[in-house]
Amino acid sequence: MSYDLTIRGDRGINKSRLRAQLVECGLSADSDDHLLLVISGEQCADMDLVWETHNKGDQPSDAVNCIQVHIPYAFLESRLPEIAAQCVRIANTLKWKVFDEQEGKYVTE
Repeated sequence: MSYDLTIRGDRGINKSRLRAQLVECGLSADSDDHLLLVISGEQCADMDLVWETHNKGDQPSDAVNCIQVHIPYAFLESRLPEIAAQCVRIANTLKWKVFDEQEGKYVTE
């Protein structure tokens, strides 16, 4: 089980380019579609690069418009502010937004 945030945008971005940008921000890529957020030596969140759409026919293979962030409950109290701040920084860089799936609202800070 995890606490989930979604970084999403109206426009897609090349998956390889996004992965490279995220690695430059300090994330670790462990596959083409998956990254890990490590803070103080602890793997405290993982991120999936996906194309979010209601029409599966629109899904391009080389682009993403959504980063699904999964935070294990064990890190929720101790790391949520840092993880959310990192997500907002990523979203601001991409001109995207962070959505808190549990709260049903956008995160601004």
